[in-house]
Amino acid sequence: METFRVQGAVRQRAPGKRPSAITGVNASGNLEVLVERVLEDDQCLVEVATAITGFRDLWQAETAMLTATGGVNTHRGAIFGLGLLCAAAGTTARLSDNGVAVVPRKLGSIVVERWGKDIRRAPVPLHSRGSAALRRYGAGGARAEAAAGFPSVYNIGLPALRLGRTMAPAVACAAYVQTCFAHIASVRDTSRLCGKAGGWKMAVSLAALRHFRPKIRS
Repeated sequence: METFRVQGAVRQRAPGKRPSAITGVNASGNLEVLVERVLEDDQCLVEVATAITGFRDLWQAETAMLTATGGVNTHRGAIFGLGLLCAAAGTTARLSDNGVAVVPRKLGSIVVERWGKDIRRAPVPLHSRGSAALRRYGAGGARAEAAAGFPSVYNIGLPALRLGRTMAPAVACAAYVQTCFAHIASVRDTSRLCGKAGGWKMAVSLAALRHFRPKIRS
């Protein structure tokens, strides 16, 4: 059993008036979440008690993300995309003679071929923040990225990853930082476009990144 606490400041009070609620997967034993109003409106305390050990860093990162974004789950698009890529690998991969999994072509193209039309035809939530960004700014978000075969992964992320490895081969995180910044500078991220002044936030972040020059010491 692992038990710990994560506390942080929030931007606004959670909506609604109920003093408590159960959310998550009820009766699951590990995915039940009890939400109570016991702190000040600008504070959030997460108490985790789970039989699964070794995931404290992930819990802390997830909580930090939710408190920083005002409850917007910015990881949802990544989970959606990675799930599709894993499904594409699982349906087409084969083992080579030396036991390495091999896919016949890019996983993105497999996603387009197998599920692209269904992704485009799927109903769009009317009241999600991503849908609001789509209506206002024309940013398709994770859905459009997946339906197109993840072009930002192959055209932006992969070249940036290779560049980062070339710039600092002895620094493992350098390639990841380079890849992350390349995406921020190029992708119309619905998370940044959500909420008030979304277009302004996007413009400021892009302007700052255009002047960014990494100083890497290997």
